[in-house]
Amino acid sequence: MNRIILYTLFVSLLGSIPLFGQIDPRITSVLSRLTPEQKQMLASSAGMLGKSSQPRTIAETKEQQEVDSQSDSSNADEIKEEKEEVNILEELLFLEQLLLNDLVALKARELDQSNEVNSANDELRMIESIEQTKRLLFEIKQKQRDEIERRSQGLLVEYDEDELKPFGLEFFTDLSEHEMDDMSLVPTDYLVGPGDVLEILLFGQKNEAFNLLVNRDGILHFPNIGPINVFEQGRDFIDLKNTINQKIKEHLGKGVQSSITLGALRSIQVFVLGQVKSPGSHLLAPHSCITTALRAAGGITEKGSMRQIYLKRKGKAQSELDLYNLLLNGDSSNDKGLKAGDVVFVPAVGPQVSISGEVQVPAIYELTGNTSLDAAINLAGGITQDGFSKLVTLKRRNDYGRYDLLTFNLATDKDVGIKGGDFIEVAKAENRFVQAVEIFGPVERPGAYQWKKGMSLKNLFAEFGSFLDVADLRFGYIIRQNEFREISVIHFYPRSIIKGEQNIELFQDDRIFVLSSESMSDRMKDIRRIVLDLKKHTPNGVQAKFVAVAGEVHFPGEYPLSEGMTARDLVLASGGLTDAAYSLGAELTRLGLDNQKFATVEHIRVDTNFFRDSNSSATFKLLPYDSLAIKPIPSWRAGEMIEISGEVNFPGNYAIRPGEKLADIIARAGGLTDRAFPEGAVFTRKSLAEKETEQRERLISRLEADLAEASLQALNSQEASRSETAADSMLKRLQNTESVGRLVIDLSDILSNKKTSFTVKDGDKLHVPDLPSSVSVAGEVQFPTAHLYDSKLDMEDYLNRSGGFTQNADKERVFVVKANGGVQAKSANKWFGNSGNSFSEINPGDVIVVPIDVKQSRILEQLSYTSQIIYQMAVTAAAVNSF
Repeated sequence: MNRIILYTLFVSLLGSIPLFGQIDPRITSVLSRLTPEQKQMLASSAGMLGKSSQPRTIAETKEQQEVDSQSDSSNADEIKEEKEEVNILEELLFLEQLLLNDLVALKARELDQSNEVNSANDELRMIESIEQTKRLLFEIKQKQRDEIERRSQGLLVEYDEDELKPFGLEFFTDLSEHEMDDMSLVPTDYLVGPGDVLEILLFGQKNEAFNLLVNRDGILHFPNIGPINVFEQGRDFIDLKNTINQKIKEHLGKGVQSSITLGALRSIQVFVLGQVKSPGSHLLAPHSCITTALRAAGGITEKGSMRQIYLKRKGKAQSELDLYNLLLNGDSSNDKGLKAGDVVFVPAVGPQVSISGEVQVPAIYELTGNTSLDAAINLAGGITQDGFSKLVTLKRRNDYGRYDLLTFNLATDKDVGIKGGDFIEVAKAENRFVQAVEIFGPVERPGAYQWKKGMSLKNLFAEFGSFLDVADLRFGYIIRQNEFREISVIHFYPRSIIKGEQNIELFQDDRIFVLSSESMSDRMKDIRRIVLDLKKHTPNGVQAKFVAVAGEVHFPGEYPLSEGMTARDLVLASGGLTDAAYSLGAELTRLGLDNQKFATVEHIRVDTNFFRDSNSSATFKLLPYDSLAIKPIPSWRAGEMIEISGEVNFPGNYAIRPGEKLADIIARAGGLTDRAFPEGAVFTRKSLAEKETEQRERLISRLEADLAEASLQALNSQEASRSETAADSMLKRLQNTESVGRLVIDLSDILSNKKTSFTVKDGDKLHVPDLPSSVSVAGEVQFPTAHLYDSKLDMEDYLNRSGGFTQNADKERVFVVKANGGVQAKSANKWFGNSGNSFSEINPGDVIVVPIDVKQSRILEQLSYTSQIIYQMAVTAAAVNSF
């Protein structure tokens, strides 16, 4: 029993939604006497709270409540909302798991006790505990099903965005109180009564202002004039004005003029009853009408009638208001004015019909009397322009509780009677043209045109517009579909149509495709559209009619197989041959079946000269799945260029032939000028730049990973901070370094000994700078900068002129990047190989690089590839400086 109490206690802590109801009255009685803190401690002692609800003591709970009370009010509201939004289904699953675990434990205990000697009472208690646990588990499973069903219904309501609403209810969505506004207009026939206030202004020989109240006897006490009976000449406001003006003239003379208006108006009590949102007594302005009273009552509910609203006075019906006349026709003649004590009664809604589809105002409409199909549709504003009046469906429930589906033509069946509960839907008309043909592609006026018997392609283009400049005049398609929706493809030659050498008769619903010769996306979009239609509408067991072309054509890909299509036609459809097409042969691959119905593959050699002669290719008619491959001319290189800039006599872009040497290109450029500095020539290649980019990205990834690992191994925070700063600086420089793709060359040797020259490639660049006059110092020096070249100075002199080494400099690993891109270090067995020159000899254009001392930092010391990073940055900087 204790276990059952604990489970029920946990359920009570879930929130405000009861999950089990009254499981056991005794348990509920015990729990109801516990405080929240005692319930929390009891659940905590049972170990039943998950991680999301950690157990607290009473003192901790109070302390937390005090903290919460001092927090910001907005945050407190958010926390409260989160607590209220309990995921019931998740809690049910959690409880189910608890009960399953408990059931397993009880089963295990029962098995252990079966091997021992126990009393009959112990066995009964064990059986009772197991049965109670099973009962609770059953109830939880039932609650899970109920919760899932509730959520499913909620989802159905949420996604039913097109659900029809009763017509006219939106009239009451704006429930503003403008009807009671003191500044609202008062009708001229307003009946003045007790409680009204008149504002009287006297001017002329006498200037005074009065606010006079009409008392319950209908008397107005006017100073200096006396009491005036407001009903002396009638109750209308106009009659009262005339009476007061006459009294003023009689007592104050004709020299006193007056202005009389109504001030604060009295209120009348009206009862609004029936199917309204706020039925009861309401205080309204004395000039209110029936609709004013309905709005004051919050409007009519979905169960209320919009067409039979009664105004009752002294127990008798005075008038009946049909709101449809007001909403649909603007007729407010029956919207009668109200008097004190009137009753506005809204009965339950009458028979209703749902009207949807292509009508102006889809909604649920209330019927009165006998209503025809045409009258019901007119209630919904009639059929829209896209509606199809010949297909109106009516769904009506029969005597067996099922729906009958009826179809009507509004032109002939408009007098069909409509009943309450009917569902009317007006179908949408098709957008497909009848008796038309359609043109697609680069023509002056693409679109649909009326088809006439005997119309041909020549008539169509001559009458409705010619081809645009981007149209491909070599080939076009006509797509034709029969009554079985089977597609056939016919090709035509636009140039032949223009010349009158070809003409094709058009049929109804033909689609004509003119292809673009410039935009590949537009051209292939139309082609793919045709091929897809062919594949979709090909009957089972029939080969889809499409072929493919690849290689040296302008637009390779899959193409529809038209009637009588040849290999030449396929080449024309793909935009024709490119300049690189091999004229001595192409290859046609054909799929077929042998006598045993096995697939066969046949390769047919086709001379590309056939593609240029319309008569020669007649024997090469294509079959479905044929694939044509146009071979390229061996060693064809179209548009390969090299750029020569700087100190050459004729800089510019030069076309190259296969195997051409760099020395030959320089000779074609007129050789070097007198100011040329060949030792600093910079030669770059695209493929090298791509490799540099890949290498740099690998170095960046490796550096980032190793820096993170090495930082964790730092001896102290000061060392870690100093090392990370240096490493981050190196990483940022590496990330901002651009790949140059420089190839170190000795241009002087290449020009003097052509045997050392090498073959150039497309995209290569050669820049020959003029004679430099500076030497750059970079890296860990006080002032990294450039200095004027002096033949008397060596490397140490230039370093001293830059302020000497910094604290982080590695003096033993200083190296020089020569003007030609080569790297020279102090010793060949250290970082980089010696180029053969004396290390201390500095030439114009050289860059002296002082690297960082990685031994000063454990982090940088662990990066064994730091030299690669520094080398890459230094070489790149030297290449940039060379320009």
